[in-house]
Amino acid sequence: MKTIIHDLDEKYDVMLKGKCQDIISTNGKYAPCQGCFGCWTKHPAE
Repeated sequence: MKTIIHDLDEKYDVMLKGKCQDIISTNGKYAPCQGCFGCWTKHPAE
C-alpha cells in the first residue's frame, strides 16, 4: 500500500490516483518534516 502526502495543485490528484491507494493533499495547514526523527523513534520503519 502506498500513501502520498502532497501540497501540490488538485490536478495532481488525478495523476497520482493510478500510482497509489491513498492520497492526502494539504491546504497549506500542516507542519512539514523538520528532520527531528521523533516519528521514527515512535514508529520505526513506517
